[in-house]
Amino acid sequence: MKQMKSKISLQQLIQGIIRAVFFFFFPAVFSIAFTGVKYMIEQMAAGKSFELNSFLIAFLVVIGFTVVFGRFFCGFACAFGTYGDVLYEGANWFRKNRKKKSLGFSVKTGNYLKYGKYVVLVVLLFMCFVGKSGVIGTHSPWTVFSRLHAWKFSVDMIGLLIFVVLSIAMIVEKRFFCRFICPLGAIFTMLPVMPFSAIKRDRQNCIKGCRACQIKCPANINIADSREGDNDEMGECFSCGKCVAICPKSHIYMNVRGKKEAFEYAMVIKAVILIGICLLLGL
Repeated sequence: MKQMKSKISLQQLIQGIIRAVFFFFFPAVFSIAFTGVKYMIEQMAAGKSFELNSFLIAFLVVIGFTVVFGRFFCGFACAFGTYGDVLYEGANWFRKNRKKKSLGFSVKTGNYLKYGKYVVLVVLLFMCFVGKSGVIGTHSPWTVFSRLHAWKFSVDMIGLLIFVVLSIAMIVEKRFFCRFICPLGAIFTMLPVMPFSAIKRDRQNCIKGCRACQIKCPANINIADSREGDNDEMGECFSCGKCVAICPKSHIYMNVRGKKEAFEYAMVIKAVILIGICLLLGL
């Protein structure tokens, strides 16, 4: 048991360092990548061809990285995702110390609400197509977050209101924005992931009735048996590795069965590659 706890602590330490690096040094990757999406829709609406500008390159690189390495960006590199996790974990710590029950939606409700991000994506793309992308930039909660992150307190009031509402929701429900609202998350969910970056599980020897991985998972994913092939739910996976760390039998893994260290190595490698890409692109 002590050995298991030390491994979990090491994984948490690595995760914390990686997320801090992206939060403080590369907070704009999300907004730059989504600007690439808006640019493509605006060019299509105007009947113009695409030019390979920095926004489009950033979007294509993030898409390519996600296909190869899974939603590592969502799990580790998105500043808004990290902000939401800090809010939720802080509130959860407070609730536990006060011996209060955790809040949040049921798994069934979450499975319905996850389609909300597709609605948000369609609405935003439609607004870009009809020439209203400026409204998105003005009232976006991400714009408010970006300005507050840069210690600039002159913000749009509508955007601030949306930001506050989302912040409250992220306190109540884990990964609220990422799971139910995020337009880039909607795109990422539809992407294929290379097999070597997928989380797998050997279910045949799981402890009867154990649901530790699903309970710990920010997206409440029920991980399929590795022998069953692809799992449609895995598009929602943030590649955070919480299921890998919590499994008491080490049945959840990435590539190497029974080796939690393999996930730790993979985290570091992916982070170094993505940091290198961000530096190369000047993000």
